[in-house]
Amino acid sequence: LQCGKLIVVASVIVVLFGNILSANQIYLKKDLEQDSSLSFFTRVVDKMDMLEGYDRKTTPVVFVGRADCFDENKVGFSNGYQIMGATGNYVLGAAGPSWYERYFEYKLGYDILTVDNSKLDFYKESEFVKDMPIFPDDGCMQIVDGVLVVKLGEVAQEDASK
Repeated sequence: LQCGKLIVVASVIVVLFGNILSANQIYLKKDLEQDSSLSFFTRVVDKMDMLEGYDRKTTPVVFVGRADCFDENKVGFSNGYQIMGATGNYVLGAAGPSWYERYFEYKLGYDILTVDNSKLDFYKESEFVKDMPIFPDDGCMQIVDGVLVVKLGEVAQEDASK
């Protein structure tokens, strides 16, 4: 009887230890993603501020595409979110305008105006934007009809069709 109790306790300890290791790996992954996003968007803000004609209080911004650094297949940014039962990787770079606005305000301490969601598809499908270079190349940020267009990456076909 004592041996059975000992086996049960040992099994519970092994399972808990395995869960602790998995949780730490997921927390580390999320921490690396946050650091990567912060670093990336700090560079974006710097380039935005240097662009002639941009005023963060009056010029709306639209972010188009998903930056390569947020590729969910990139080593170190594997699909660990699936372990937690989520259906998508929510790292920055695949979000809507209001999400960027909140990220810039709360995480970077930098207020921006963004275009509303209804105009996002226009920019994703625009031939002009498709021909723009990708961040951080020169020309990746341009003011078009009073809106700062920031091209972070190529627009995936499924994104353009939404």
